[in-house]
Amino acid sequence: MQMALLGGVAPSAEELVAMQKGSYLLHARDGKLTKVPAEKSQLPHDPKGHAQVTYTAMSRDGVVYVNQGSLMCKSTDGGKTWTSYPREWGEVGGKGTFHILNDGTFVSVWSKEEGPAEVVTSRDEGRSWTKISEIPTEVPGYTFIGRGMPIYRLPDDTLLWFGRWDLTPDTGPGWYSMTFMCRSEDGGLTWSDLYECHEHVFEGGMTQLPSGRLFASLRYQRPPRPEDPEDIHTIARGGSPVYNPRSPYKHVLSVGIPRSGPHLDQLSATDNECYGFPVAFRDGTVVMVRTNGYNRIRSGVAMISHDEGATWEDEAYYVYAPGVTTIKGNIGYSQSVLIEGELILTIAGTTDTAGRNSWAANIGNCDLTAIRWRPPRNE
Repeated sequence: MQMALLGGVAPSAEELVAMQKGSYLLHARDGKLTKVPAEKSQLPHDPKGHAQVTYTAMSRDGVVYVNQGSLMCKSTDGGKTWTSYPREWGEVGGKGTFHILNDGTFVSVWSKEEGPAEVVTSRDEGRSWTKISEIPTEVPGYTFIGRGMPIYRLPDDTLLWFGRWDLTPDTGPGWYSMTFMCRSEDGGLTWSDLYECHEHVFEGGMTQLPSGRLFASLRYQRPPRPEDPEDIHTIARGGSPVYNPRSPYKHVLSVGIPRSGPHLDQLSATDNECYGFPVAFRDGTVVMVRTNGYNRIRSGVAMISHDEGATWEDEAYYVYAPGVTTIKGNIGYSQSVLIEGELILTIAGTTDTAGRNSWAANIGNCDLTAIRWRPPRNE
């Protein structure tokens, strides 16, 4: 587990505001803050968009697409400039995370809370969608807690989809969740049976490592357990006051996919963090951007590993922030892709006008920023 304050220093709110408006990121290391050059551009504004809707995918020929909700945005120059067009929004439509198969087909999975999950595809760059199959969500003893859960594509077009299930009251303690996964090897037409991934993890991203293994960074959030020590909240450093009893954990963790043994690593001890999204370089370097949206350092923070996630450096890159110092400014989630295998393109959501804790207030009041950057290689 990493120390709470990576790099030994954190930027002030004023420094984060200046960074968000400037052409650089802030790098914390050895107790010092330095500036790392970055190119930034704004995506077209979606009147139905939200700071937590940053669904990003890249085609085989390097075109980047961002599904904001009612708009699909497109960049043919690595995120420097953007165009957009309306897309379907309704019962049939790729509302959540999506990926692009090698033949150019867009594929997404969406579900209402009661299920089943619907698999939809698009052959016109996400303008319209067609339902091609369903994923049954009935698991004995569990209740499906669905909506748009992550989907991931391997280079050979194998698809992985995972969602969250909670134990029903008559089968176990309240608010016990398990993430189940399934896979498709035919573009989403048929799917394997559901199998267990890990307890209390959901939300996040995956990337394939040079070794061929999969690395996932997922949100870990659980209630207190009877065997926990009395100072569990101090040990876990954070949690969430939303749930009762208060959750001691609300952190980003890495987990093997599929799970092999009890391996689960807490990636940092910063309180109240969520939604990590990783990318992997050819040399085994992994960069994971997580969201600190619920603590005093409201920002998107990147961690770095040079050994496929086995160990992590004591340094941090502050990638995006609200742009204002008041409580009104908020940050959303981010997703990243690698441009030509060496440049990170991070799509990050922020709002400077809506209330921090209101989902509805964020709708239509958000901006998405495209950030082109790379960690310095000579450090």
